[in-house]
Amino acid sequence: MAVYSYGLQSVKVSPIDPATGLATALTDIGKIYRDTAEFTQDDPEQFEHFSELDDNPIVSKTRKGVKNIMLRLMDTSADNLVKYLGGTVTEVVDTPDKWNEPNDTPEIELGFEFEMEDGAKVGVNRGRISGKLIPDPKRSGFTVLELMIKVLQPKVTGVPATFKIDPPA
Repeated sequence: MAVYSYGLQSVKVSPIDPATGLATALTDIGKIYRDTAEFTQDDPEQFEHFSELDDNPIVSKTRKGVKNIMLRLMDTSADNLVKYLGGTVTEVVDTPDKWNEPNDTPEIELGFEFEMEDGAKVGVNRGRISGKLIPDPKRSGFTVLELMIKVLQPKVTGVPATFKIDPPA
């Protein structure tokens, strides 16, 4: 049976269990700014080795391209900035929370599950997050938290980097 997946329904995020290499407790990532979620994969790299006497390669190897995900979150609360960019939150009674940017770039790795409108799911067992806060001071502007997720090889042997689950029948 053919499967056609379409439209993003939700994105869930979770810490990674170091023993299993899998997401431990998926929670909704929140609202994603329209038309900003994007999956990309670099083109495969080809490595060829030639003999001086032959026009065709003796050995040819292919390495698959790196997978990346980009999306923009609408929730730019101090707690969300700490979760995805690192740093700290200063909380003072009767005043708004204040996010304090870290001096160094933190290494933040999480698991992700993307559910499509048809019920199909695409998962990332280990993704390294880098991101940036993008304030938009125009009258019609909207501040977003841009996340770039690089798919990494899980640290537990036998766990795939990504997975896809077909929609329910």
